[in-house]
Amino acid sequence: MENPVSLYLLTLGSKVSRTSTLNKLNMVAQNHGFKDAYEYPWEGVNYVTVLNVMADMESSKKSHSTINATLSAIKGVTKQCWMTNRLDGDTFSRIKNIKQKKSERLSTGQAVSHPDVEALFNTIGDSLKDVRDAAILTLGFGMGLRREEIAQLKLHQVKIKEQTVRVIGKGNKEREVPMDKRSFKLLNKWIDCIKKEKSLQKIEGEHLFGRINKAQRIENLKGIDNSTIWRVLKSVAKRSGVDFDTLPAPHDMRRTRITKWLDLSDVRTAQKLAGHNHVQTTMGYDRGDLTDKMRAVQDQD
Repeated sequence: MENPVSLYLLTLGSKVSRTSTLNKLNMVAQNHGFKDAYEYPWEGVNYVTVLNVMADMESSKKSHSTINATLSAIKGVTKQCWMTNRLDGDTFSRIKNIKQKKSERLSTGQAVSHPDVEALFNTIGDSLKDVRDAAILTLGFGMGLRREEIAQLKLHQVKIKEQTVRVIGKGNKEREVPMDKRSFKLLNKWIDCIKKEKSLQKIEGEHLFGRINKAQRIENLKGIDNSTIWRVLKSVAKRSGVDFDTLPAPHDMRRTRITKWLDLSDVRTAQKLAGHNHVQTTMGYDRGDLTDKMRAVQDQD
């Protein structure tokens, strides 16, 4: 019979979600003396077991977001146990009704300022790798794509004539994001490089990005790792003179663009462009500077 962990991971929409969830399930299993989540006897989990897991995590100073994400993962696996007749409905119902930890924290991450974004792009040169890096960054800063969406974007999803990119995001949901002027220019430039390389050699793969060798030739277009996005952003940021303590993270590119969408339009438009199911999720990305407005409220009688 299929392992309930494997079944649950199949229901998740992205590789990143599967990896993150498995890490949390592995942590639970290892804290109970098992090698990993696949060896843990999930069919023996009950209401008290889950409450103890949450209490142990809280005493270990785990954040409420980590505890809640772990609780969600446990619920997902125990649901698979119930659906495959390895856990009775009454036990699963009790587990399902365990409430998440409530907390409210200041937002993490940043929206990179306009001058710093300009400094990043002005730092990038004209080599093949530079043109590729500029295309990667404009998909983040200019179009708000997630890191994994950039890494696995297919060439045919970039519609230069229509000036849009069709993105397959979380939950296998498709959305269409319009290009701003810089994105149109930089993506067009990178695609021209791909066409030139293809005229000189056979290149395997159908992704927008792939491996570039030391001779500045495209070896393949089979996609890139999520870690490549971080290495590109970090390298460009350091060369641009951004202070090390304020280096933007890959998800800050998306925060920057969504904040801009919220400044330029209404929240429903920003929600649609970002590919979120809920307006609250979109608002969670808002890093607009409200200092002056908050001070004005404070100064009122």
